[in-house]
Amino acid sequence: MGPGQSIAPAKLALRWIAAHSLEKLDWPGIDEALEPLASDAATIGSALEQADIAAGRMRDDLLATALPKRGNALSSDRFISQYVARTTRKGLVHPGAAVHYGLLLLDSDRLALTTTGFEFAVMKNPVLDSDIANAKDTLTDEERRYFVSHAILHLPSELYDFRFTLEIVGSGRDTPADQIAQARDHLPSEWSDDDQDPCNGGRRSDDRSRPPPPPVAGTPCQIRDNGSGRRVCGPSRQARRAPCRIAIF
Repeated sequence: MGPGQSIAPAKLALRWIAAHSLEKLDWPGIDEALEPLASDAATIGSALEQADIAAGRMRDDLLATALPKRGNALSSDRFISQYVARTTRKGLVHPGAAVHYGLLLLDSDRLALTTTGFEFAVMKNPVLDSDIANAKDTLTDEERRYFVSHAILHLPSELYDFRFTLEIVGSGRDTPADQIAQARDHLPSEWSDDDQDPCNGGRRSDDRSRPPPPPVAGTPCQIRDNGSGRRVCGPSRQARRAPCRIAIF
């Protein structure tokens, strides 16, 4: 999952998991969560699509980008596999972007937010916490700063990709063909131009010829009752003492 992909769809998935966990006081199982999560995301994606049409937004400004849509099963499958996890017929689970970003853990057969993931999930959001029809953006400045700070501290590979992509765009290469030509030397030699082209979806994150970086290690957020009947989520005492382990990419 490269820097060109929006983090907003991952935010939606994290909020869904957080809401489910606080209602059930337990993390959702992978098998039970993926279908209803995709369905709810498609409802929001379709609502944003209508808002985009009503507002007359052009391609680069669309808020519904990367979200699934109602009646489009392929978009739902793509959303789940890219941002959460993909399960195979053999029972294998391939983690999505939220896992690689250190916001979500595949905890045995459950989806568990890390403390960072939970904090990001519950931040106020212009789509999830306001009238979708009036939304002007998919993330607040606070949410962006939070994720960028997390990436700078714990995601060196993503940080490199962010900077490299910005350098290419800043150099005046504003078409996919020009950007691919500039990036060619930094990508595997066996990749074709179609593999690299973001307009074609690029290489899938689960392509085995270049496996994604290992997920950032983390500690599941602890769901508990604070004694007053209010369910809260926070790191365990051990997690508070332990520094975040950074994956070596």
